[in-house]
Order: sequence, then structure tokens, then C-alpha cells
Amino acid sequence: MRPNSPRIASSPGIIIYDGTCGMCSAATRKFHRLFANRRFEVLPSQDEKVKTFLPADFVGAPSEILVLIPDSSVEASSKVYRLTGGIDATLYIAGQFPLIIPLVWILKLPGFHWLADRFYKAIAKRRYQISRVCRLEPNIKRHTI
Repeated sequence: MRPNSPRIASSPGIIIYDGTCGMCSAATRKFHRLFANRRFEVLPSQDEKVKTFLPADFVGAPSEILVLIPDSSVEASSKVYRLTGGIDATLYIAGQFPLIIPLVWILKLPGFHWLADRFYKAIAKRRYQISRVCRLEPNIKRHTI
């Protein structure tokens, strides 16, 4: 993937979230300053710019958080990136904050990673219901038919 963003070269990545999800939107608003301090770019999946980052067959809101990470195994000037999602994306983001790194190491252990992944997927599957019950407003209104 070759995004057209000059900012990602100096960034640990681009966080892509579901802008129609109140819980996802609330989390990005809550942690905006922390993400900005670590030079993450944060975009809702509905942003036009995101279409240049994701594969052509990607349609709609992601079922989990996504992070586009600069590939360090390739020369920096070539701007090659890898996409990760779910608990792995969450652990990548958390790993950028020194105080949380020990917890990230623990959650990457096989049994703990499996458990964290199941927990993440259960929450992600119910994110719209949780948003509604907790009255969390999305950044982008969802169109329902």
C-alpha cells in the first residue's frame, strides 16, 4: 500500500475507526491528545482519505479498529505499509506508550492474547448496542434503511 499522506512517514501509523460507532468515536475523542502526542493520525473509516489507504475491495465501516503501520523492513522512502486490526492493532497502539508496555507484553503471551482477542471481538460485535445504551454519540451519523 502506498498512502498519499506525507505525515505517516514520521508517524507510528494511521488509526482507522468506525466513525458511525458512538463507542469508537468517544474513544478517539477521549484519547485524541494522547494519539496526537505520539504522532498518530486518526481518521474515521468514512473519510475520503481512507479510501487511498485501504484495499479496493474494502467497503463500509470496519468491524474492528485498523492501524496502517509503516513497514520498517523496507526502505523508508518507498512508503510501504501493513494493515493490522482488532486486538493486534490495539496492542500496537498501546505499545507506543511506555507505561503500558509491560501490560502489552503480557497480553501478547499465547493464552492471554487468545483471551484478549475473544474479549475484543465480543465488544466489537456489540459496539452499536453498547453505544446506544451508554448514549455515546458517533462522529458521523449512521444511515439505516
